[in-house]
Amino acid sequence: MIKNNKLVKEAKICIFGATYKENVPDLRDSKVEVLINELKDFGIKSIVLVEPLINREEIFGVKNIKNPEEKYDVIVYAVNHKVFEELIFWTI
Repeated sequence: MIKNNKLVKEAKICIFGATYKENVPDLRDSKVEVLINELKDFGIKSIVLVEPLINREEIFGVKNIKNPEEKYDVIVYAVNHKVFEELIFWTI
């Protein structure tokens, strides 16, 4: 981001997975919550999750989306859910 002159506070971040381990619909002890809080401490406001195993619109204070359709500055592949194997990742 720095090499591309992108301001950290203006970054759009998408995090894939939020559970504490892959293929398990349990948020207890998830390190993704810690990650989100750290990103918020940096002043980043545009953070979304893709967590298909949890049927909630919001997780850890950020929106849980079904289909990421926007372009993101950062994609974090946080939890290795089997369902993510079918996704096609794009470059920024």
